[in-house]
Amino acid sequence: MAETILITPIIQDALKNVISFAADKAFSFAVEQICLAWGFKQELANLEDSLLTIQDVLQDAEEKQESDPAVRRWLQKLRDVAYDAVDVLDECAYKLLQLKVETQGRLTKQVCMFFSGTNSIMFRLKMAKKIKKINESLVKVKGDAVFPLLTRNKRAQFGRFRPDTDSYIESKVEGRDKEVLEIVNLLTALRGQHPISVISLIGMAGIGKTTLAKLLCKEIEKKNIFDVVAWVCVSDDFDERKILKGVLEYLDQNAGGIDNIDVLLKRLEEKLEKKTFLLVLDDVWNEDSNTWANFVNRVLKIMKTSGNSIFVTTRNERVASSLAKFLPLHEHHVQKLPEDDCWLIIKEKVFGSATSSISDQHLEAIGRDIAKNCGGLPLIASVLGGTMRVVRGVDEWLSIKESNVWNSEDGNQVLRILKLSFDHLPSHLKKCFSYCSIFPKDFDIKKDDLVQLWMAQGFLYPSSEETMEDIGNKYFNDLLSNSLFQDVERDKYGNIQTCKIHDVVHDLAVFVSKNETLILKNGSIGENSCIRHLRVLSGAPVDPTILRGVAPKLHSLFSEVDFCNLSLDLKSIRSLSLKAADVDQLPASLGKLKHLRYLDVSGTKIKALPKSFTRLKFYLDKSNPASSSHGGGELITLFPALKELRICEMDNLEEWAEIEEMVVFPRLEILQIEFCSRLKTWSMAGELSGGVPWTPHPLKLLKMGPFYSELEEFPGLTSIHPLHTSLETLQLYGWDKVKSLPHQLQHLTTLKELELWNFNGLEALQEGLGNLSSLASLRIENCNKLKSIPENIGELRSLTVLEIINCKELRSFPEECLGRLTHLKELRVGPFWSELEEFPGFASVGHLHTSLEILEIRGWDKLKSLPQQLQYLTTLRELWLLSFGSLEALPEWFQNLSSLQDLRIRYCPNLMHLPSVEAMRHLSNLQILYIEYCPKLKERCAIESGPEWSKISQIPDIGFW
Repeated sequence: MAETILITPIIQDALKNVISFAADKAFSFAVEQICLAWGFKQELANLEDSLLTIQDVLQDAEEKQESDPAVRRWLQKLRDVAYDAVDVLDECAYKLLQLKVETQGRLTKQVCMFFSGTNSIMFRLKMAKKIKKINESLVKVKGDAVFPLLTRNKRAQFGRFRPDTDSYIESKVEGRDKEVLEIVNLLTALRGQHPISVISLIGMAGIGKTTLAKLLCKEIEKKNIFDVVAWVCVSDDFDERKILKGVLEYLDQNAGGIDNIDVLLKRLEEKLEKKTFLLVLDDVWNEDSNTWANFVNRVLKIMKTSGNSIFVTTRNERVASSLAKFLPLHEHHVQKLPEDDCWLIIKEKVFGSATSSISDQHLEAIGRDIAKNCGGLPLIASVLGGTMRVVRGVDEWLSIKESNVWNSEDGNQVLRILKLSFDHLPSHLKKCFSYCSIFPKDFDIKKDDLVQLWMAQGFLYPSSEETMEDIGNKYFNDLLSNSLFQDVERDKYGNIQTCKIHDVVHDLAVFVSKNETLILKNGSIGENSCIRHLRVLSGAPVDPTILRGVAPKLHSLFSEVDFCNLSLDLKSIRSLSLKAADVDQLPASLGKLKHLRYLDVSGTKIKALPKSFTRLKFYLDKSNPASSSHGGGELITLFPALKELRICEMDNLEEWAEIEEMVVFPRLEILQIEFCSRLKTWSMAGELSGGVPWTPHPLKLLKMGPFYSELEEFPGLTSIHPLHTSLETLQLYGWDKVKSLPHQLQHLTTLKELELWNFNGLEALQEGLGNLSSLASLRIENCNKLKSIPENIGELRSLTVLEIINCKELRSFPEECLGRLTHLKELRVGPFWSELEEFPGFASVGHLHTSLEILEIRGWDKLKSLPQQLQYLTTLRELWLLSFGSLEALPEWFQNLSSLQDLRIRYCPNLMHLPSVEAMRHLSNLQILYIEYCPKLKERCAIESGPEWSKISQIPDIGFW
């Protein structure tokens, strides 16, 4: 949990989203003592008094700033002072952290003695001067408010915000079935008439062009109209190379890194040989005929067959007109939704179901009026529905219905309506959403990264009952449920990995972030001297003078160019990303950044972390000679505020330099050292000269490997024992020469998740793994020499997820092991040794009939049937059957799986028969049936004509590939 200075709610509300402190309640007494010792208590009281009157008029100022430049300038001055206050109080928090590190947590006994000593006089004077200056600035800001501002209550009248749960369910798309059918019929009619035909989906912002295109793709894939479907978001920049590269990477995830356009064309020609192809170009703005001519000529070269198509989604009819000069084009103007469909969207967002009945008729009438005001735009209905869900009352809904935004005639009505929804968010969500303007349009935002960035900025309010990650995930789900995020991608376990932001919603994020966030494309910062969050895109010419001017105020810097030689003063930086930047060495000064909490250097060309990087000293009192000795002086700290460190995909990195003095990361919670194929040395713990150990006790998540392929041991793991009281997640990627895991792993009693990947030299797991009493998830994948599973895996009674996949030499699996895991909810197993004729370990799986909900079972050619014990799993909701090469029919006992909702069958080439019609009818809860790469069964399930069709026709969602 973050250790930052606690300030009162009145200050937080007054600064209205600018200050979002995360306060550690355990330090509240210490903070009070520090304030007393330093003489800051009165100054902080003055700070609160200065803001007290501002708080009462802030809401009115926020609303008036959109039309009054004077109010806007006044608010910017207030924000600048607020950020200064954040920095000063964080500096105090940093001092507190140093004391915690030195005294190892014995704050209450030593804080007054320490801060009354002569070694802190200079610091005390400096802090007092800074706080006094902030108070003087606030007095001046108050005096500058010469315009009239009304005193208003805060938006507490809208009731308590109802946070969403962790489970997010995609809303059903309303009102598009007819359009989908019309366009699919048109596509079918056009096939074979031309080498390429184009259908343009035209409509205003928020009308649902992209959603319609996705529905079409889903229907097209289900009916196998095209062999290949690829999707590229074009947006403002129509770059042929970028589009072709996007198509290739969509078709082949391992094809990244190709920039030569001729090579791209050749690879695409190979991929699309003798195949029909649908290309979706989403959000296109290009009207230039010459650009289209070049692009069409290149596409014609790679599409050798006839019957191909291109979908273009655009707001601009002139885009379609330009493209029609070169290819046969059919325009489809996306229709606005009827009022009733908009109301169904709102109902589903508010009540969880479009069919829900509403007891309060007055509330429903207001809701229908709001649906009418949505103007047929599903985006507005969805976003407002999210808002109405959390402010579910007559007065609150009336305030939305009667808002002035519905009468806006300035051409930005959609944006202003979305702003209305933003205004109803609680302050912590406003700040989190506004921060997302740092991402370019159509950017794939990684959820975990976003949560860590919010955490680094201090946007998450802490709780004694939840981790900061849990809180961040809740914030994410709240914004997702409000439709401010969309297009979520999940991993195979159903966890959200990435999301995107609709381009109009992104415009909203840019609008509400004012002048604080900037994506630098052309090297010009202009009048944005107040920016706090900056992204520098690759290829952008950067003026060093301008960058040096804004650097001291930056809280975030994402740079794709090398700025390390510019000697920037990044004294306020919290988040620094050099991911994939053209950087070959890091400046040693990074270690001095006392506020740095997030550092990402993945994908750079760095060969070694320099010695100076690890030898830097930051002393609590540089004038104190004792500080240079560990024996009785103050502890040296490096990266004192860093909470997450990533060293990933750095192919040139060979070593963490030979060091005499180990780095100390006193607040590090997440450490990733991954895919550094030349890395030979790394130490998880060690000793500083003088015998002071590096023990990163807060570390919760550790991801490591693979490293240099000739190493026979996993570097760093032999010294992992200091983490036994903190580490919760350990993910290890191995390589062929590592044949065993260190026995120290068995001491990680707080471990909840353990993942082992690609240990192809590992033949057995250590018995001690059964000692991991807190373990809830164990995943073992691609360990091709692993021959047995230890008996005491069955002792892991907290286990809810077990995955043992692609261990193709595994032949021994204790038969009673699975039956003892009575809390197991998810099980994914196989394939194992190809000579086995029965699935090992399943004798007792029937004992899981009250717990198991998800089962993925992968077979091999010698298995002619499924394990009989599966029929007893009556709580099973989701079943995946993969790679049963000899399986010809599914058994009749399938009807016993009464809770089954989702059935996926893949790579079963000889499967021909489903259970009988009567047995399939017993699966009354089955909603999804996907059959992939099962050619015989696919043919027999042909719609209306196949002999198996009558068995599955009642299932709502059926797909064949």
